[in-house]
Amino acid sequence: MAPDVRCAITVPLLTLGSLLGFAAPSRAEVTRGRPAVASAAPPATVPAEPLEIEARAAPLRHATSEPTVASSVISGAALERPGTSSADVLAGVPGVQVNRTGAQSDLATASIRGADAAQVPVYLAGIRLNDDVSGTADLSTVPLFMIERVEIYRGNAPLKSDRLGLGGAIFFWPRLPRETRALLGAEVGSFGARAGWVSAEVGDSQVGSIVAVRTSSADNDYPFVDDRGQRFDLDEVEATRKNADYQQHDVWAISRYRFAGGVTLTSVISGLDREQGVTGLSVIPAERTRASTQRILVGQSASLPCGGGDSCRLELDTSLLAAEVVYDDPALELPALRGYMLDNQGARVTSGAALHQELHPALALDVRASLSFENLKLDRSGSLPQRGSRRSLTPAASLRWQVLPSWLWHGVVSLECHATQGTAVDLDQAIEEHDSSCDPTQPLGRLGTSYQPLSGVEVLANVGRYERPPTLSELYGSSAFSVGNPTLEPERGSSADIGLRMAYSSPSPGGLRLSAEAFAFGRRVENLIRYRRSSSESTAPFNVAEARILGAEFAAAADAFGHVRAEATTTLLDPRETTEDPVLNPTTNDVLPLSAKLTASALLEGYVEPRCESFDRAAAGLRYTHRSQRFADLAGQTILPAQHFLDLEANAAFFARRLIARASILNLLDARTTDLIGLPAPGRSYHGAVDLWF
Repeated sequence: MAPDVRCAITVPLLTLGSLLGFAAPSRAEVTRGRPAVASAAPPATVPAEPLEIEARAAPLRHATSEPTVASSVISGAALERPGTSSADVLAGVPGVQVNRTGAQSDLATASIRGADAAQVPVYLAGIRLNDDVSGTADLSTVPLFMIERVEIYRGNAPLKSDRLGLGGAIFFWPRLPRETRALLGAEVGSFGARAGWVSAEVGDSQVGSIVAVRTSSADNDYPFVDDRGQRFDLDEVEATRKNADYQQHDVWAISRYRFAGGVTLTSVISGLDREQGVTGLSVIPAERTRASTQRILVGQSASLPCGGGDSCRLELDTSLLAAEVVYDDPALELPALRGYMLDNQGARVTSGAALHQELHPALALDVRASLSFENLKLDRSGSLPQRGSRRSLTPAASLRWQVLPSWLWHGVVSLECHATQGTAVDLDQAIEEHDSSCDPTQPLGRLGTSYQPLSGVEVLANVGRYERPPTLSELYGSSAFSVGNPTLEPERGSSADIGLRMAYSSPSPGGLRLSAEAFAFGRRVENLIRYRRSSSESTAPFNVAEARILGAEFAAAADAFGHVRAEATTTLLDPRETTEDPVLNPTTNDVLPLSAKLTASALLEGYVEPRCESFDRAAAGLRYTHRSQRFADLAGQTILPAQHFLDLEANAAFFARRLIARASILNLLDARTTDLIGLPAPGRSYHGAVDLWF
């Protein structure tokens, strides 16, 4: 189709753009402000200024700040799918499994390579979200409207993480101010879903600020098959989910200042307020129980040179995370709460300093130290208050050696030092507990290498040893499920992986681009923390002697003819408990629960990018995700069914991406299924969203 014919269909839209005051941009302006990938390790609390993504970049992208680690980067249209949450975005990453408890506003957690969600630190603007109640991060509380990119590190956490844990790490980086503009956006969808957002961005490449506000809500009154908890109940009826509505408000304020001499200051403030119903299990519905969540996140960082040139830089950062969750159960519909009201408050203050020094053109040293203070307060009606606090110091060092232009070695070593105290409850008696750990003879870290034998071919390998101390809730009790166990030992483990990456790009315009990667990995864990029932209404954590996890990941992507894009991922997993002592392993099933042995995803998209100033891009595609069946309990008696979801997506951008329209049909085949604890997942739903930039 000739360019003038392609552009003719956009004449009405061009007229609308003129009325709205849109200027006709040059082709160079079209790519400005698009999401991009970082090229160096950012400070701990704010994202580094990313480089623009090249038009001919490989379809699969990875974090260049950790070149030896298996990683994935998500940005652009993948973060702009209407009706989806951060959990849906992560579901297509190889090695990642997402556990949900119903709708998008309900609790959702992520595990990587079979690691428990408590072993995977999740960061928003560089600040760890994993709370002090369960140790996990609720992905449903991570809004995507201000997120520019997501970095997923599989199996090995980077140095910028304050926890070099067993399960890698996930970083959500918000958009930084770069120019002066404003945004209006809105979204509507099935089951009463609605949202609206506005942001104002002022500045340039040197100084800038963003203020953004988003409000969203949904009724979540979707139908489901009520089998009363019995798989073969002949009286199955279709019911409507009740008391599942929510309303949420998000506020962001981001500022960045670049001064003469290479000094950069960045600050991030984010607030969240949510009020929602708590449905309980479908077999025993809760119709009056409500929950409210408030969270404030503040982070500041400074980057300044400590010598001539860029060979030495000093990074300073500090952050605050404060959150409160209140459950109100006037009719005692949730037995696990064991009271009419439960108020949980958690706070964490973290300060860190990092030094980057180039010792030689082929040798670079990074040293980092992080100090954090955590507090947990748990008040339940009719029960004694529970308190917990922890002080942590985690010094770490990293050394990179570029042996050859095609061969890199990277080593990281760290030390975990913790001092913990709290109040445990035993037979309605409060018992003060104290514990500290800091063993220099047990260092943690990893050693990795990357080698490029041929252009476009890269071999990677890593070995590491890690530790995860019990969370405060595992030690002193959580809100609804755990009474706590102050005798828990830290989890310790070792991991190894080896992988191959390949990429090819045709030099001709519109030519073929291919990317593929494959990784095999293994992990052994000592003192794995698991849960068992301690009474009819509660559970308690305990240490399992040993467990091992083996697996493989495959990913491939292609962009052909300038009009077709395809992606596919597959993960094979074999998570086994290897404890032989029946006292430490009270179950006969050796497969770890809530871990599917097979997950897969695929995307097929067709797109057009006309060469005219009023019409940027249009695309439509099908996305498929699959997860095999999983055990839901320790004994392997309850099986969560396999899941198959097919989504239809479409989007279009006009006037240099100043007008963006998106639509999706989620769960196109209306598959009826449940997740995690038997709560029903939504059926087919329709969603649409519009962004308007001024």
